Amino acid sequence: MIICIIGYDKTAVQSILTGLLPHGGVTEVRLLEMTDSAYFEDLISENTLVHSFENFHMCNLHDLLTRNGDAPEVVIVITGSDRNFEDHKSFSVPLLTAIVEEIRLNKPELIKFIFGDNIRGLFQQACFEQLLLKS
Repeated sequence: MIICIIGYDKTAVQSILTGLLPHGGVTEVRLLEMTDSAYFEDLISENTLVHSFENFHMCNLHDLLTRNGDAPEVVIVITGSDRNFEDHKSFSVPLLTAIVEEIRLNKPELIKFIFGDNIRGLFQQACFEQLLLKS
C-alpha cells in the first residue's frame, strides 16, 4: 500500500508512521515537502532508522499523487492546529484546491483521504468535499 502524508508537525507524522509501519503492508511512504528540504530529510532519516523502512519519498504535490504513475491508496492530511483559524483557512483552502486540481487532471481510480486535527480536520474535509463537487 502506498500512503501519503501531508503534515509538517514532526511528532504527528512520526505518530502516524509508528502506528502503521510495524504492521506491514505499507510499500511506500510519500511526504509532501511543505517546508525546507532539510526538515523532511531529517524526518525521513529518523524514520528509516526507527522502522527499518527505506521507501520514503519527499515529493511535490504532483508526485505525491502520481509518482511513477502510481496513485496512493491513502492520503493522510494532518496540517496542525497551532495557527489561529483564519491563518489555518488561508493555508488549507489553497492546499486543498491544489489537491483537487491534481485529482481532476490525473483522474486516479480511488484514493482514500483521512483528515486529522479534530475540528480543523473536519473543516478541511468539508472544504475538500465542496471543492470536489465543484470540479
